[in-house]
Amino acid sequence: MIMSEIKIACIGCGGIAGGYGQEPGGHLKNLKKIEGVSIRGLVDINIESARRRFTQFGGEYYTDDVQKVMKDHEVDAVLICTHHDSHASLIIQAAQAGKHVFVEKPMAMTIQECDEIEKVVKKAGIKLQVGFRLRFAPIVREVKKRIEHPLVIVGQVMESPWEDHLWAQHPVKGGGNVLSQGCHNFDLVCWLNGSQPESIFAHGGTLTHKDTDIIDNVVATIRFKNGSIGCVIQGDAGPSGYTSKFFFEVFGGDKTATLYDRCTKANLRGLDKERLIIDDLSEADQGDPEGTIEELRSFIRIIRDDSPSPCGVEDGKLATVLIHKAFESIATGKLQKISV
Repeated sequence: MIMSEIKIACIGCGGIAGGYGQEPGGHLKNLKKIEGVSIRGLVDINIESARRRFTQFGGEYYTDDVQKVMKDHEVDAVLICTHHDSHASLIIQAAQAGKHVFVEKPMAMTIQECDEIEKVVKKAGIKLQVGFRLRFAPIVREVKKRIEHPLVIVGQVMESPWEDHLWAQHPVKGGGNVLSQGCHNFDLVCWLNGSQPESIFAHGGTLTHKDTDIIDNVVATIRFKNGSIGCVIQGDAGPSGYTSKFFFEVFGGDKTATLYDRCTKANLRGLDKERLIIDDLSEADQGDPEGTIEELRSFIRIIRDDSPSPCGVEDGKLATVLIHKAFESIATGKLQKISV
């Protein structure tokens, strides 16, 4: 049955949901651009945050009680935009309530949580999409289309040292930079490669923070089952003024691409042109340079079409597994096999 309108509830009304600073934005603003979607409920443990987003974006109600959404039969799907440590519990509750799930990255903080999510989601038969938005950036999609079989991929996501009191740096709430941001990096290297990783070896440590045992910088090498290799450089040891925070290189022998400026530009070799920028693409893509609207369109599409998720449970789990196996490699000095 085709759903005439998909009603969404947003759990967690902070920056990623409603935008940072004074200008409203984020997922709630982008939902307003998608036809056939309405915002029903807004939830936050800080009721003032929920009320503010209700004022900005509308909806049927706002609350600090997540169970109101879970028990609301009018809610078709939820956006989970909370601190990382609550993702697994909220996904499981939503799945058991029969609601489709869009969850911000990382899907979960531990491999055990990922395993539990996988079981519950499969049993419930709901759709789940992880917020790996870099996959939906139009320039990234063009590079994947043009270099189908890369031999070597380098992914670098480096930024200024995080403040120690930042919630995402907290060992319980966020897990630190490598887990919080690195899932984007590990995921995109795997997605651009198109093959399953079979092993990982890493060096790293606690380089930029004191009074914590969180690993904050990692250099990891991945071998894929198709014989290709990838390198992931992740951390907060300082920003690259030349490449920007998100920087990827894709080497395909006679064809190569370098993604930079937050993956909105690419230098190409061996392809039909030597430079690709957002202005070269369609008007729709120009209006969504980082893929933040398209990732939500994709989520709505898989619900309507009953189609597979482009970045589902398996992808969310793989990113978390790779990060923990990198940590294990750092601790032991040994290569780690990957099995998911």
